[in-house]
Amino acid sequence: LKKKKIFLNLKEKKKKKKKKITILTPNRYLIRNDQFYVFSDDEEKKFRSKLTNKKEYQRQLFLFNDLFLIGKPIKDDKLTLIKMCAAEALTYLETEPHGILFILKFFHHLFTSLFLIDLIDFFSFLIFFQKKDGYHRFYLRNDLPGNPSFIVATQSPEVKSHWKTQLKLVREQVVKKRNEKEKEKKLMENPELYHKLKNVIFFFLLFCFFF
Repeated sequence: LKKKKIFLNLKEKKKKKKKKITILTPNRYLIRNDQFYVFSDDEEKKFRSKLTNKKEYQRQLFLFNDLFLIGKPIKDDKLTLIKMCAAEALTYLETEPHGILFILKFFHHLFTSLFLIDLIDFFSFLIFFQKKDGYHRFYLRNDLPGNPSFIVATQSPEVKSHWKTQLKLVREQVVKKRNEKEKEKKLMENPELYHKLKNVIFFFLLFCFFF
């Protein structure tokens, strides 16, 4: 993805002024930018209704390496920023009934083992038990206290799969960087161990260079 400046109109409730903010910084890059339908559990029934205008729930979701944004479309192809949080605070959760899926997986494995052929189209079961309105849903949960979960829906199973993968990678990278910083901090707190390790690395590189 090309790095470019993304501007969002931020409406300040108190001052009632529009202010442009720059999202991208030198250390931040965009991972995913997709359009979804976002709603709460209480709005699920209304969203599924054929009489509901789905545009009411349209949102633009931005996933950066360290930031997550939700924008609401307004006039002139602009977005109003309605939610912002750290990307690592988000957890991906499935909305399908896990108990039923577990039973289906068990029988699928049983039939496959007994007859040595795949007699059951497992994915047909998944489609049968999913909501039959053409939308693929998942939960986005903010692990920070006081932030409720919300449902995200898309008509593309590929987009859903990409978000599942990328959200997991973002969390893993953040945890990895945090652990590395803690190790560095411990080494700096123990100068003797730091210098010993430094000498070991130096002699190892020297050995590799000559041999």
